[in-house]
Formats: sequence, C-alpha cells, structure tokens
Amino acid sequence: KREDVVGKNITDIVPDIKESGRYEQHIGVIKTGQPFEIDDFVSHPIFGNLHFILKSFKVSDGLGVIASDITDLRQAEKALKESEDKFRTLFEFAPDGYYLTDINGNFIDGNKAAEDIIGYKREELIGKNYFELNLLPPEYLSKAAMMLKINMEGKGTEAIEYILNRKDGQQVTVEIRTFPVKIKEKDVVLGIARDISDRKKLESQLHQAQKMESLGTLAGGIAHDFNNIL
Repeated sequence: KREDVVGKNITDIVPDIKESGRYEQHIGVIKTGQPFEIDDFVSHPIFGNLHFILKSFKVSDGLGVIASDITDLRQAEKALKESEDKFRTLFEFAPDGYYLTDINGNFIDGNKAAEDIIGYKREELIGKNYFELNLLPPEYLSKAAMMLKINMEGKGTEAIEYILNRKDGQQVTVEIRTFPVKIKEKDVVLGIARDISDRKKLESQLHQAQKMESLGTLAGGIAHDFNNIL
C-alpha cells in the first residue's frame, strides 16, 4: 500500500539497491538532471522475487520514478535459456551429425559428429550456402531443395539417402532428416545426418554373397541334371 512506503527511503524497501552500490550511482546520475534506468534487481524478500525496470527523472518538487514489472519476462528468459542450454548439450554431443541452416540453406552451426562425417570444421562452413558448396553432387541438389521446401511449410522430412563429398575428396553415404525449429524467435532448419557407409558396404557384401549362393545352387542343379542325362 502507498501508506506502507510514503516517507521511507527506497533503500528501506529495496535494500539490495544500496548493497550493490547502485543507489549512489542512481543518485549521482539524477543530480545531473539526466533520466536513469535500473534493470533487473530483486525486491525486498517480503515482496517476493520481483524484477523491475526503474526509470527515474526530476520533477519540480522531487523525483519521479516509473517502475515496470518484468518478472514474467525474466522468468520466461530464464526458462528459454535453460531450454537452449539443454538443446546445445544434446546438439553438441549427439552421436549423429547435427547441423543448423537458415531457410535459404546457409549454414549456422554444426556439431562434432557432423565435422567427422564431412571432414570440414564448422567454422569453414558457417555462413556459406550448401547449394553453392561442393558438398552435394549435382544430382542431389533437387532432393535438398525439396527437403528445404517441406521445412519452409513447417513440416519435417523422412530420412533421405545422400552421397556427400568430403573435404579429403572421398565420398560418404548418409541418411538425412530435417525439421523446422525456432531458435531465439528465428525460423531455422535442424538437419540430422547419419553415416550409413558401413551399412551400405555390408548390404552390398550380403547381396553379393546371396548372388554367389544362388549361382552355386543353380550350378549344382545343372550338374545334377547333366549327371542324370549321362
């Protein structure tokens, strides 16, 4: 209530403004006749943890102060930071290659696994557009454009197989899925790339073994029929 504070000094109501040294700073600036702003200090414990922006200015017979309660804003910012910190940890230490681009295909970030897959450091790609780099063979550019279009519509994509050109000149086979996400109110695309080169090699070896087994069975059948004829 106003009667609870009338006649009291601001330091009686918000002691931490004096303990932090901001009170003297506040008064010093006010004496110059300039407006002054304090952001993000916590009120007296009896009022709870409230955050304010205080704007002070001189008036004819004293000092005017406008106090804006930004508690909800600070709590939302704290929750957002915690969420972003969790995302950063998951992003950085994910076993698959994680990367972020804007909606035009310009690289924003990538994790260690992504660096291992393509052989480039993230600093070499950030700010560059993957349509203009040599990462994708020409025949895969239309696939990449299609995935980006789907993301711009607010939808994720299924895993699509790509061949990527590594920095060392080798090629690697990957499956890539992409999802539209929002980071700091900005629409970006999260890509997840999984190296399937070993899997493709095993599939090829298995297919070859099956072919050889089929040829062996066919050859055995022909030999059996030939013996019967004899």
